[in-house]
Amino acid sequence: MAPEQPPATIFGHRFPHFTVRGVLLAVLILWAIFLADWLIPFFEFHKQGIYPRSFRGLVGIVTAPMIHGNFSHLIANTLALIPLLLLVGWQAGRRAWIAIAEIWLLSGVGTWLIGRGGTYHIGASGVIYGMITYLIFAGFWSHNLRSFLIGLGVLVFYAGALWGVLPSEPWVSWEAHLS
Repeated sequence: MAPEQPPATIFGHRFPHFTVRGVLLAVLILWAIFLADWLIPFFEFHKQGIYPRSFRGLVGIVTAPMIHGNFSHLIANTLALIPLLLLVGWQAGRRAWIAIAEIWLLSGVGTWLIGRGGTYHIGASGVIYGMITYLIFAGFWSHNLRSFLIGLGVLVFYAGALWGVLPSEPWVSWEAHLS
């Protein structure tokens, strides 16, 4: 039996190795898919997004968070995903990946149900907003000081994101943010 490795340390905080590796793997997958989409434009990756209330759009519940429309969309989602994934991992421990999978599926189903028809919804924003919500509520409901402080910090730091659940730009899926 192999000896257990000590947890990784980031800014003095201990994170399980599976969390750090998982975050790096998730970001690597997002970037690889974006690169493949850029190199193989005829495949039209965006058509693997959520197409609301249609049978063909169901696959997007799983695939949409991994597809991004342009480089700035990918950068914005990457910069939000890294700290949020680490915080969910730190707050939820071994249950982190289950929580993220639940958030992923619920935000996708919600977008499929309420999203504007006739368009594909892509990007990881639904998952990002789901993690923000999860961290805030877990912090207030857990009766744990660390979780409370994480939730409070997320609430303060991401308070401006709350406006994203309202319709603004026609190319932004506020429905995914709300879901």
